[in-house]
Amino acid sequence: MNCVFSSISGKWQCINCGRIVPNPNKRDIPPTALCKAGNVYPSTINLAKNFGKAMLNYAKSGFKNVTTEQYKDRLKVCQGDDINNPCEHYDNGRCKHVDCGCFLSKKAWLATENCPIGKWPELKDEGSAEDKTKE
Repeated sequence: MNCVFSSISGKWQCINCGRIVPNPNKRDIPPTALCKAGNVYPSTINLAKNFGKAMLNYAKSGFKNVTTEQYKDRLKVCQGDDINNPCEHYDNGRCKHVDCGCFLSKKAWLATENCPIGKWPELKDEGSAEDKTKE
């Protein structure tokens, strides 16, 4: 989604994310820029990059998953619960953060992945869910 600019004091300012762009030539046509407001998903290209990087790291780890308890803790941070509100980037099962865009029900299982803003609990070395099934 692109910024929605309004002319303010000789500058353009996005009404969604607040980005300010100079307008030295006093043009009537607003610039085009990708909006950084929290209500948009990453671009398709960024989604593909984020996914590719996540899958590469997951494969390098030997496909390690978190435990069921760790998975539930991660989802609770995103979705909220009776005590805590949902994360500001949470949207019906997906993360809208520009460095994420994931389907949380999938990403939360991956031991190599983290919340892009550091909200997930730190993983304790309890072994992965996959490791426990091999015992």
